[in-house]
Amino acid sequence: MANSPAQTTSSNGPEASKKACTGCSDRISDLPDHLILQILSFLSTKQAVETSVLSKRWGLLWTVVPTLHLEDSYQSIFDEQARVKFVHFVDKVLFLKKAASVEKFLLDCKSDYWCIDTWICSAMEERSLREVDISVPNYTVEIPSGLFLMKTLKILKLYGKILVDVPVSVCFPSLKILHLRWVIYADVKSLSCLISGCMNLGELRIDTKNKRKKWVHFDISTPTLDSLSLFFEGRCDLRYCDRTVGFFTPSLKYLKLSFSRRGQSDINTWICSTIQPGLQAVDIFVPRVEELKLPSALFLMKTLKILKLHGAIMVDDPVSVCLPSLKVLHLLWVNYADIDSISCFISGCLNLEELRIEAKICLQNIVNIEVSIPTLKKLSLALKYFLPDMCEEKLEINVPALNNLDFSSYGLTPSQRFIENFPCIIEANVSVPAGKRYRIQLFKALNAVKRLRLICHQDFFCLEPNSLFVNLTLLELRGGVRETLVLHFLQNSPKLETLVVHNKVLIRNGGHLWTHLEPVPTCILSSLSMACFELQGLKSELKMVEYILKNARVLRTMEIYTSKMPSDSKLCFLEKISMLPRSSENCQLSFK
Repeated sequence: MANSPAQTTSSNGPEASKKACTGCSDRISDLPDHLILQILSFLSTKQAVETSVLSKRWGLLWTVVPTLHLEDSYQSIFDEQARVKFVHFVDKVLFLKKAASVEKFLLDCKSDYWCIDTWICSAMEERSLREVDISVPNYTVEIPSGLFLMKTLKILKLYGKILVDVPVSVCFPSLKILHLRWVIYADVKSLSCLISGCMNLGELRIDTKNKRKKWVHFDISTPTLDSLSLFFEGRCDLRYCDRTVGFFTPSLKYLKLSFSRRGQSDINTWICSTIQPGLQAVDIFVPRVEELKLPSALFLMKTLKILKLHGAIMVDDPVSVCLPSLKVLHLLWVNYADIDSISCFISGCLNLEELRIEAKICLQNIVNIEVSIPTLKKLSLALKYFLPDMCEEKLEINVPALNNLDFSSYGLTPSQRFIENFPCIIEANVSVPAGKRYRIQLFKALNAVKRLRLICHQDFFCLEPNSLFVNLTLLELRGGVRETLVLHFLQNSPKLETLVVHNKVLIRNGGHLWTHLEPVPTCILSSLSMACFELQGLKSELKMVEYILKNARVLRTMEIYTSKMPSDSKLCFLEKISMLPRSSENCQLSFK
């Protein structure tokens, strides 16, 4: 019954494979031109040109593709020959595509080229352009004035040292998406003038690094705008601007604000200026330079569906929280005004489905984590405790509709813990916390889980005898995995199909437990189809593998990872495993 390690081979041989490939090529060649052109439009121009060798029909087909995607390699940053080669390639492509209609122009230059301006001007001659995406981080380029009058343009993305010198007249009647990332503005009014000519703009992203006396005006009046993303690096204080910040965006649905870690002030003014009635998603990152309180209007926004707060933001206790539409809430490393701030906040989120909390809980930021939400389906908790024993903090979880759990805890665990069962749980990723009583509550709540991934500590020997996992089909273990833990899951998970142990299994007494294990766990006999282990070449490990191979009747694959095994003993150990008897005739061994 012993089989040799599996090798991946083709049952039909190389000739059959060659015929199959030929057939595929013929079928592609038989497609009409418009379909082939659509396929080529998803490739870079260099890749499209390479298809010209496939057949005579494909020879110049790339020249009529409506997409011009020019991108050099990272090698060009250091290799002069690669830069020269890229220049010749672009010049030839632009010459051959002169007669073709181009709707999409993408230029990504990682190195400096003196002729970038010429390439851009050549592409701008095409009046039917619908999308322009230019990235030149290392070379200052000026955009041709004709671009600002292109009525067909729908998407404009500029990244890097691109000089935005806006003419008196700007007309972008079709523009829907505008990204301006780290560009250079010719004067303080360039941004406002540019946006004023975008009558139907829907998405705006601005990444900017403002310097003293080089402030650009943020007077954004766009009634159609529904998505706004702003990232500020450096100073964003208004004293360097002779005008206040102004936003008129009545249709705004999505707002993302990010501030860098230095030179911050007036952040609150920026946030208050951009918060508009009717918002559905808000994502704010504030560096740990100063503490920020959010406007109370944000907590009364009945249309808000997604709220993500990250950084030095103070979550206090507003008079009332009313977020009836909120589905997603992220609180990452924020500060809390008092111990019950989270409870007060969550009490106003009546239909929450996803909650993520990452917190450092210390004497300066003590908070009770009380999560009692009937509608919650996804919960992620990453808690770091730095508290003395006398503190009376609390962790309470009551989420009967939960499907997905991510849980990790570091440091001393809360003095008061109360975790209800999760009857609807499907998947859980858990870093096993310290404290025996804490573990008992947590794993009792997880008894209905289907897919479980654990990170175990060295002191985590096993679970309580009554901790059954009746629906568990997939189990992954990391960290200090003891054989008693592996055995417990095998004995108490009757439907287990996949077992993965990423680290070595700590086996005592030479594997004695595996030699005398009776009766054989139900899952090994009837459901276990895949097992993966990382081994060191010990005899005790061999007994564990032997037991599973001998009794697993439906096992299809066993993967053995030997990267940490000495090379001189690896071959001998793997040969021993290959010769072990297998209960399943379809079982294949894979050594990695």
